[in-house]
Amino acid sequence: MFIAYALFSWPAGRAADVWGTGKIIVIGYGFLILGYLVLVVSSSPLILVIGFLLVGIFSAFTDGVQRSHLSHLVEDRYRGTAYGYLNAAVGFGALIAGIAGGYVWQQFSDTTALITGACVVALGLAGFLFGSMAQENGTY
Repeated sequence: MFIAYALFSWPAGRAADVWGTGKIIVIGYGFLILGYLVLVVSSSPLILVIGFLLVGIFSAFTDGVQRSHLSHLVEDRYRGTAYGYLNAAVGFGALIAGIAGGYVWQQFSDTTALITGACVVALGLAGFLFGSMAQENGTY
């Protein structure tokens, strides 16, 4: 996972400069959904490794790019506060996802937890896309 993160962070940042941060964020979360689905069907160590590499690519495509995206949404004088809120939201989100995912994993199965995670990510991605479209149209 960390190897994929290290290898793909620079190309993801470069792609964000060319195509825009929003598109790269969407692609990154697509990698996360795909990674979860690959982990669901993993039947060999190689497929398991591919799943974790996809999750690492997700991190490469979203960590820095989300911060860049945020910098375009807020005024300069509020940027530090906005980064603090973003980091807090990511941290609390990871905590809640870890607790809920662990509970589902223990009570049901790994497959249920991963599919549920992929569905929740897809819902969040739909919300991001809806918000981005509303902002572009000036209704946000």
